[in-house]
This record gives sequence, structure tokens and C-alpha cells, in this order.
Amino acid sequence: MEINGTESNVDLSTLGTDKGTVTKIKKKYVDLKASERANLKQLSKRKFISQKALKQIFAFLLFDKGGTMTEAMEELALSPQTLMQWRKDFKINRMDSLLIIQEKKKIDDDNDDDSDEMESFDEQN
Repeated sequence: MEINGTESNVDLSTLGTDKGTVTKIKKKYVDLKASERANLKQLSKRKFISQKALKQIFAFLLFDKGGTMTEAMEELALSPQTLMQWRKDFKINRMDSLLIIQEKKKIDDDNDDDSDEMESFDEQN
């Protein structure tokens, strides 16, 4: 390959092209462990799950299969900011970052608060 009149040793394949066509860069956004993948598939089959939590699960499964941000945005109707935030949170907290897990913790916390209120009510009466 000649660049500015100087012969270069750069191979076209290293530039991301192959005979004039641009090749897709393979990037794995999320690398799930086998147990995480199984848990996500199991969680996706629940009857009572929010649409947002379900989209998050499907996004992680799609990324694990090698799906791109564009594919996830189109298939799940999500913004790139949402997907990037989910990936960032997952990288730090893994399964604890899932919306369905956070929703369950919130419900459990609310139930704990209610039981505390009932105990104080019983003590007063």
C-alpha cells in the first residue's frame, strides 16, 4: 500500500477493510458467566416482571451473544444512554444491578418498614 508516495507495510485487513468493504468490528459488551446466563433466562420467564426489567435482561443476553449497541437499540427501543448505563452498572455490581433484583429489594424493604410500623402500633395499644 502506498501512502503519500511512500510504500507502507500496513495490510488492508488491519485497517478494518477487506477488498474495499468495511468489516464489522467484533466487540463483546457483556461477558456473562454460565450461571448468570442461566439466571437471566430463568428471570425472563417470570410472569410478573416489568417491561423495563425484561428489556434489560434481553439486552444483556443479546450483548453476550455478540449483539451490537445498534441492534439492541433497534430491537428493544432503548436509548444508547440507557444501554451504556446498564452495562456500566452491570460491570460494577453484576447481577445485583438488575432492575428486577432492585425492585425485589425495594419491595422487601417496604415490607420490613410496614412490619416495623405494625410492631410499634401493637406496642402502643
